[in-house]
Amino acid sequence: MIRGALIVLVVWGHLLELNGFNGRLYFAIYLFHIPAFTMISGMFSKSRLDAKDISRMCRRLVLPLVIFQVLYFVVLDQVLPHRVFGLLTPVWIIWFLFSLVTWKLLLPLALRLSHPVLVAFFVALIAGFMDDIGREFSLSRTLVFFPAFLIGHIYGERILSAAIRHRAVLIGLFVVLVCAAFVAADHVNIRWLWGSHPYVRIPQDTPGVFFRAVSIVLGIVASVAFFAVVPARSSSLARLGRHTMPVFLLHGFPVIFFWLSGLQLGQSLLFASATAVTALAISISIAWGAQLWSAMCSS
Repeated sequence: MIRGALIVLVVWGHLLELNGFNGRLYFAIYLFHIPAFTMISGMFSKSRLDAKDISRMCRRLVLPLVIFQVLYFVVLDQVLPHRVFGLLTPVWIIWFLFSLVTWKLLLPLALRLSHPVLVAFFVALIAGFMDDIGREFSLSRTLVFFPAFLIGHIYGERILSAAIRHRAVLIGLFVVLVCAAFVAADHVNIRWLWGSHPYVRIPQDTPGVFFRAVSIVLGIVASVAFFAVVPARSSSLARLGRHTMPVFLLHGFPVIFFWLSGLQLGQSLLFASATAVTALAISISIAWGAQLWSAMCSS
């Protein structure tokens, strides 16, 4: 269910990305949806990798990564060339696959440490001081969101259990954090939530290490609170959650078309609602198509 809800939020956030309503709502979504997806990925990752696991990773992650890196590179280079930074830099949404492969490979090594989450947290903070750690190979984001991945893997079951036991409290906390994000959006650069830039590239008066530390911690806390918001039982979200990979890989194409359409409804509730419905429709359509394709291939 959680993965289904998150993939809709991913699509929704991308629909908002180049439009006039990409301020407060966009900021609130980005506060938690990347850390939450990263934590869920950690929950489903193995602490040990054998040859079979590596082979499966190559088929399910590395191969799609290469194919869609090229596809999105070609498309965006033609229609939105300013969003392309070279073949060695993951194109737009493909950064997550780069990072996911790296996280899965690093996990067995990180778990040998006495305090892996703490070490990963401080490495993420230190990395921000290095100007050459940025978008290339998704290195900055890999380090920034690795603590969330580790927390998901190590404490995932306890977190999901707590989300059920303390649902009311966590839902209240989530509402507070989202409201705070709406307020902070006017004062805090959204790039702190992206995690893709060194400190020197984001203008600020307060030391960048402070913003990164706060964004990591609040992102994880907001993610845990979000888990309590998602319905415990929802067959629709569960079905959608089983097809998150095809939705993730393919949703970029209708989103790019949406961007190019130039639709602008300003800071209106109508625009927020319309893009939310569009995100749900895109997600369901791709998931349904993937399910149909899978059924045809297996018959």
